[in-house]
Amino acid sequence: INIDQKFADKLQRVIERITQFGTIQRFVTSKITECNILICGPPHSGKSTLINKFCGKWMTPTSDGLDSTTKETKCYTNKNSCNGQTYKINFWDTAGIENWNVNDFYPYINNAKNQIDPLCMIYCVSPGQFTVSDRLRWLIDSCFEENIFCALKYNLRVEEINNIKYYVKRNTNERMALITSINTVAYVDDGKNIYFPPCGVDELTLGIMDSLSEDKMYRWCMAVLENRSFWTQIKQNISGFWHNTVIERFQRFMTQQKISYNGKIKKVIIRTIENMKCVRLEDIQHYFPQVTTLTTDDDEQIPYLCDDNGQTSSPFRIKADSQRIFYCYEYSEQTTTMDNNLYKYNQLNEIRRNTDILIANTKKLETKADTIITNTDHLLRLMYGLAEYTIPRMFIVLPRKYCRWNPINLFRNSYCLYFLCECSEENDKIHFAIHEGYEIKQPKQFFIKYGQHLAKIITIARCALVLGSAVLPPLGYVGVSLPTPEFLENKEFWETLSTNIDKMNSMLNKISQTDLLSDSYNKPATGVELRELKQFLKRFDEQETLGNLYRATTSDGHIRWVCKYHYDELFVQQETKEFLKRFRSWGGEYIEETGDALIKDLLNSNDIRKLCLDLIGTGPLNLYKLIIKQCKLKENELEQLITTIDKTLIKQLEFYNILLTSTFGYKKQLNIIQKLEQCLEENKNIKIIYHIDHVDWMLSNNEDLKLILKSLNTKNNLTVHINMENNETKYRIIKTDTTLVIHLPNIANEILIETLKMNNNTSSKITDLHLHRITDDNIKIISEYLGTNIILKQLNLSGNRLSGDCIRILCKSLETNTTLTHLILERNDICDYGAEAIGNMLRVNCSLLLLNLKLNRITDYGMSKISINLKLNKSLNELCVSNNQITTESIITMSKTLMVNRTLKNLDFSHNQIAGNDHIHQLLSVLESLDLSYNKLGNDCLQTIQTFLSDKTTLSLIKLNFVSNDISNDGAKYLSKILMETNFLTYLNIGYNKISDQGAKLLADALVKTECLQYFSIRCNHMSSSGIGYLIKSLEQNHTILEFDIGMNEISDENIEQLQRILSINNTLTTLDLTNLSLKDHSQRMAKF
Repeated sequence: INIDQKFADKLQRVIERITQFGTIQRFVTSKITECNILICGPPHSGKSTLINKFCGKWMTPTSDGLDSTTKETKCYTNKNSCNGQTYKINFWDTAGIENWNVNDFYPYINNAKNQIDPLCMIYCVSPGQFTVSDRLRWLIDSCFEENIFCALKYNLRVEEINNIKYYVKRNTNERMALITSINTVAYVDDGKNIYFPPCGVDELTLGIMDSLSEDKMYRWCMAVLENRSFWTQIKQNISGFWHNTVIERFQRFMTQQKISYNGKIKKVIIRTIENMKCVRLEDIQHYFPQVTTLTTDDDEQIPYLCDDNGQTSSPFRIKADSQRIFYCYEYSEQTTTMDNNLYKYNQLNEIRRNTDILIANTKKLETKADTIITNTDHLLRLMYGLAEYTIPRMFIVLPRKYCRWNPINLFRNSYCLYFLCECSEENDKIHFAIHEGYEIKQPKQFFIKYGQHLAKIITIARCALVLGSAVLPPLGYVGVSLPTPEFLENKEFWETLSTNIDKMNSMLNKISQTDLLSDSYNKPATGVELRELKQFLKRFDEQETLGNLYRATTSDGHIRWVCKYHYDELFVQQETKEFLKRFRSWGGEYIEETGDALIKDLLNSNDIRKLCLDLIGTGPLNLYKLIIKQCKLKENELEQLITTIDKTLIKQLEFYNILLTSTFGYKKQLNIIQKLEQCLEENKNIKIIYHIDHVDWMLSNNEDLKLILKSLNTKNNLTVHINMENNETKYRIIKTDTTLVIHLPNIANEILIETLKMNNNTSSKITDLHLHRITDDNIKIISEYLGTNIILKQLNLSGNRLSGDCIRILCKSLETNTTLTHLILERNDICDYGAEAIGNMLRVNCSLLLLNLKLNRITDYGMSKISINLKLNKSLNELCVSNNQITTESIITMSKTLMVNRTLKNLDFSHNQIAGNDHIHQLLSVLESLDLSYNKLGNDCLQTIQTFLSDKTTLSLIKLNFVSNDISNDGAKYLSKILMETNFLTYLNIGYNKISDQGAKLLADALVKTECLQYFSIRCNHMSSSGIGYLIKSLEQNHTILEFDIGMNEISDENIEQLQRILSINNTLTTLDLTNLSLKDHSQRMAKF
């Protein structure tokens, strides 16, 4: 392979990111945990073989026959880790593409761009295969439209690879595609005495790497990280450009320590302990139990590492050298005196440590016995508090910033909930949690339920927060692991705090005088009622951080929720540090930002014993989650571990692929799940998440499936994720507290019946059901289930290719169902026949709030049937019909419907064939959100909309999406008038249009004057750095925009300096999107942002 100086410099910067821990590496790679690559082409074109070559190992089987190995689109995942960061490389093998038509390609590539953001698309073809040029052109054009790099690979039986040919954009010279011919496997023809060796894969790898931007090149390097053939050639060719130290450091990540004993060689994991790469004696003894002495290939004895006092460090370990083989010997009478002394010294140290542990545990047991006898009341209070207060009970609600206050209709206002830190027993010494707060959904129901509780807290908060006695933590300390919320440093927030509290107090008084209240209003909120608080919060954290607060126990057994600073200061800082020091010494990792502790390697009995002793002896720990990957346990050890963790304050225990051993060998996964549930019978404070994703276990028959599903329903504090695939079958079962996702090949009726019976059980709390790969026969069972179910709220049947006949059967049952609120039917084959049945169902259904019909080949006729019947519907709030075959005619029909229907508020008509017309503006008088992205509205349509909105002041419209609609500077003029003349629009997206600097200046002037806009996107337009400068300058005076997207435009050094200056004074902006900005020249400035 040929390398030039430009590529060598670029590669060096990327490799240094991978192999170092500098500021730039952390900033750039913190979010790069997954890479996606599309592989397309006809059957038997070498796609699977190419994936194997890229990954440097056998990823998926290849076929030598006439039939295709891959029958459908599949994702082949290569998991690895580097610098302590786990990453996944997904190869999406797209089969059947040779049968697609022109309308299939762009939706597929667009969805791929939005959902997985592919790094590149590689198209494969082999000799003798027929590829329709039009289909290939449609595929490439779709990739170019979404800025996805393309590589076309032709399997040519040649002795050497042909030169790679590159294609670039005319205006920017940016590489967009390459074409090359390669041999992925050797070509042999014995009859003609011909042999062509494999060639060209490394050249293709290099060609793609050289064509990508630096950030994308980093992801591609991670994708081919294990391709040793490629990196060996890189090392041989790069030496003339820069030092070998960088590439040698890079290769160390792919190696393990080789240990030889009696002619047998084993690879032992290299661990990082106290910032040094080393090998534990305990890991070596896992393979060779009697070994005590190690030497190099020069017969030099390898010393054990020592501490500053010259004592052998614990655990016993030696310095690793992955380039050499270490030889080991067991202790015997013939060993040297040095070996003898070392063995005795090690044995003595082991005895001393065990004695110290025994004495320490004895003292702790004595102390605990005294405590149990003298503090029974304390323990009872603690048990009650742990069960009762699983969510903070101190919180305050205030009007959201920059939202107009409506004193008439109080429930139309927007509110934000802030948790409070209970850092003192005195109520007047509390402060806001270090969190931006949570927007409240359904304000009416929220205040009815928690109004009285909130009124009492407001009385307390007035003293602490308004009168200035709040005990705020040092914000510098908090910033080490948590971003400081903007409102805590906002002078205006504190100046208006007293006024806002008065508003809330007045509002609660008004509510208490209405007849809306239930009997429970005047009762204080109990622990059970507080646990329902989360359902009223928008964008609730997946990790359930609860305002970044920690549940702590005081010395007298009371439960208090406090911030990280006070939690560390008052409770566990020293104990946690001591525990983590021991935890890291035997290979554990701690993620400080999330409070997660991680053990990656196979555990043995000694590790389990150490972990349990540390957890019991340390006391309360500042740990949220303990993650254990690839552990090998006995049944009693698993019970001991769960019981121990249940007694700590750790909230969550997460397992990946347990190997549970017994006298008769390894347990089945079904037995492991049942064992976990048995453990949870007696340990109810801990939540367990169990992941099964290795391919050495498969569901063998329907009985296994039924037992698995039955088992998953018994415990709500056990979450199981089954996500596996082999050559022919893909299994995916995910069960959480309220969701059940089932993705099984051709779900048998008996399994489906068993699943639905399980969910009809009154003790079940599953409200969301996702079913994939179902058949037409299954629909009848699902329909019968919907006719009697009173629990299910959301049903997701996307991607099942259901026909119109199936939909008719389903809709018949939904006519009488009164509980289902969300129905997702995207990516089926509903067509107009099924759309007509959906319309008839909507006429009588009174519970559905959301209906998703994306990608279903519905035309104007089917849409007219839905629109006409919606006139009688009084529940549907959101309708999505994107990616169908809808034209302007459907807009006219829907506008007439909305003159009658007043409940439909959110409408998605994106990715259709709608042109500008005089009826679109009629939709705006009722809707809150309208998505017309990827249509053909044009400038004239915007003029009509601007004229309609110019004199409107009380519309409910807050969100408009006009992405990719042929909007130019004239359209920008009308949009700027809309922004200046209205006071209700909060979201505007006009990306992927044709707005230049002139239009940008008009929009910038409007952004200065708008008083309500919170989201603005103008990505990928025709603006130069001057136009971007106008928009950036508007942020200097705008105090409402929270999210600002100017990505995929021309951004200069002056723009970066301008941003740095303005962001130092703008305290409102929370998200800034600069996609496609090269970070190599701006990394230090970006880090300051």
